[in-house]
Amino acid sequence: MSLETRLAALVGRLGQETKAARPARPGGFVAGSSGTRRAQFAFGCGGMDTVVTHDTGHQRMPFQLPVGVKQWRLCISNAPPMGAVTAPAINCTGVWFGPAYRDPTTGNPNGWYGAGNPTQAIAAFTIPANGGEYRSPWVTTASLLPSDPSKAYVISMGWTKTVNGSTIYRGCGGAANNTTAADAAASGPIIGINQGVMFSVAIEYEFAGSNKIVLAGPGDSLTEGYGPTLNMNNWQHRFSMREKLPMVTTADFGSSAQQWAAAAITEPGYKRIIDGGFNIDAAIVHLGTNDLNSGRTLAQIQADLYAVRNKLVTNLGIKEIYFTTIAPRNLAAAPEAVRKTVNTWLTSNQPDVTEVFDFKSALETTIDGVTLRTDSSFDGIHWTNYGTLRASLAIPSIAP
Repeated sequence: MSLETRLAALVGRLGQETKAARPARPGGFVAGSSGTRRAQFAFGCGGMDTVVTHDTGHQRMPFQLPVGVKQWRLCISNAPPMGAVTAPAINCTGVWFGPAYRDPTTGNPNGWYGAGNPTQAIAAFTIPANGGEYRSPWVTTASLLPSDPSKAYVISMGWTKTVNGSTIYRGCGGAANNTTAADAAASGPIIGINQGVMFSVAIEYEFAGSNKIVLAGPGDSLTEGYGPTLNMNNWQHRFSMREKLPMVTTADFGSSAQQWAAAAITEPGYKRIIDGGFNIDAAIVHLGTNDLNSGRTLAQIQADLYAVRNKLVTNLGIKEIYFTTIAPRNLAAAPEAVRKTVNTWLTSNQPDVTEVFDFKSALETTIDGVTLRTDSSFDGIHWTNYGTLRASLAIPSIAP
């Protein structure tokens, strides 16, 4: 059976299953306020690891947005979502913009490059020292706008450390990168996709409409994007493109509900969202897998998830909060037993949570299975592109 046939069958089957099993939602996604609204596309959140070997480099990052754009700007920092940072400034050559295409010579499905001659959209700038954030001027020139939701685009940038051997905080999303800063302006193929986006990098954009804006997060690497999955193919962006609902993402590789619950609202993972000026209507919180691996109990995970929920409501003003069940990840017997009790609790009637989306059933081998489906597993923990599709389909079709 071809992949297209399998996906068509999957869409139909999951749609029928979720509609049949899902109770009426007390709220659900409804239209947001009309006029100009602001959303974000995160390429990497800066929390996977640190890189000190390269003193200069270039990266280009593909993206696709669910709506046409009135203007956009770059948001970048050399910092992880949580924790103190001591790092010198980084000089950047600027940002180039162009359409995206797949490398026709290799057939690599993740081989995204800038096509033709990319155009400089943002002038040279400096990423501040010690985790400071740079937001560029708004890009408003029509030819430099990602205005067509049916097309993918690329931004590229070059960078050079002000202190050789200093630390770069790297996110776990995918990007094409090398060690030649001048390649940011180059046309045609450069290299294939590598795991790891240097710095915390996002574009913030404004659009006209009443489309609801949805936060994916707080989350871990399954929300940020990992392995073979470009961020534009991650579960929240597949959902975003299907439903035409712009997203905002905050996530940290290896993080737990415990950490996000304890983190101050001034930590970058929360502060970036507050400073972005987004009017977020709903949040999908996918956390818990790393809590299980660190020995947390059902009661502790319950308390942590609700603490995160309360931060989003109180500090970010988000009215609708959605949780997800936890997919398998090859756990030992004791944490696996906790995972199942957490999922049972999650799928019970949760007060103050709008709905719980069932990622578990979309990704497990069998009912109550302990491993991921073979076609959905990258490494037993993280998901393939097909796995992110299955997870996105566990979020029901909803009207913008």
